[in-house]
Amino acid sequence: MVLEQFDLIPLLAQGFESDLLKLVFAAGPLAKAVLVVLLVFSLFTWAIIFKKYSVLRKIRKDSETFFAKAGDSRRSAPPVSLCGTLLS
Repeated sequence: MVLEQFDLIPLLAQGFESDLLKLVFAAGPLAKAVLVVLLVFSLFTWAIIFKKYSVLRKIRKDSETFFAKAGDSRRSAPPVSLCGTLLS
């Protein structure tokens, strides 16, 4: 019985894309609303991911700049003056 189910998997996967669209279009209004909510939250989540990535990239760049300047002037300038040059 289990082997018969595995034989059907390639047959079911052949028309998966069109069957999925048919299922969405044939779904009721509540199911469509749930799918829309899931899509909105998914897009919102990806927006957060990309925003955090850009913030972390900027932090890494600022950190590298700070350590490069701090390495050049370890004894000549206090750290507060180094922070002021990064803000500009």
